[in-house]
Amino acid sequence: MSDRHPYASVAYAGALAGPGRRAVDCPPWECALIERSLPEPLGPGHDYTGPYPLSVMGAGCDYGEGIRALRSRGGVSVVLVSDPFGAPASEAVAAAGGSMRPFKTHYLRWFDRPAPEYDRETRRKIRKCLRLCEIKEVAFSDVLGEWMLFYRSLCQAHGVAERDALPVDYFRVLADQRMVRAFGAYSDEQMISMITFVHHRGCYYGHLAGTSRQGRDCLAHFGIYETAIHTFAAENSSGLLNLGGVAGTVDNPADGLARFKRAFSNDQTQSYLVTHVLDQRRYAALSAGRGATDFFPAYRAQG
Repeated sequence: MSDRHPYASVAYAGALAGPGRRAVDCPPWECALIERSLPEPLGPGHDYTGPYPLSVMGAGCDYGEGIRALRSRGGVSVVLVSDPFGAPASEAVAAAGGSMRPFKTHYLRWFDRPAPEYDRETRRKIRKCLRLCEIKEVAFSDVLGEWMLFYRSLCQAHGVAERDALPVDYFRVLADQRMVRAFGAYSDEQMISMITFVHHRGCYYGHLAGTSRQGRDCLAHFGIYETAIHTFAAENSSGLLNLGGVAGTVDNPADGLARFKRAFSNDQTQSYLVTHVLDQRRYAALSAGRGATDFFPAYRAQG
């Protein structure tokens, strides 16, 4: 278990759990899930979801056995976004009665392949940041206070309600367990922007990014990504950085964040949404009268 990806650990899932939820291990999948109590109007019971942002199943994943284990716990359904490099086989999902469909494009930077040719504008933005800022790797535990200011600003900018934001205890666990690496942009010795990364077995994952107004003006994320890429490539020349995809649930290649990440990438891949009804009778009863919806599980759809 100690060799699991950080996203697959019980400690990580537990940091995300919150009220009415708890982390549970799924040994056949070699990853942890979050068990959620059903909303009060629906009565007693629970279902499962994968942790944010991805579920990373182990190389020895037995999808069917994992479903049987979750079904034996009395769950109604399970939904997760699978890591492109830790996903169950689509044939195994289908054979067990589940569904697996493309979710988001993930932009990749392989260190042993030719680097992308930055366009003129990207080169200009990187140069501007590196001229105005000092970029350095820092211990996340040492800059947790600055990070929380950036994160609250990020939530406000995107209209994320406090109840939907990641809890401060989640970030404390990341810091205490040393699950993330952080790169900051500094101006006059003051941090103005930060990007965090998760690392496992030569694969680096862009995790969360936050910035101040000054950081945006200095185009800090361009310099941070460029510096992080060179740092990681020096550590593992055959590794890769998964920059991730766009925010939200719509995979829009024209989105500004998609364009930004694509500029630093030399490949792309796909994450998948995996859904499975564990208790058909209970699921149908809970979803009755909700009408057609693509949301899963249907009984949790809003409106």
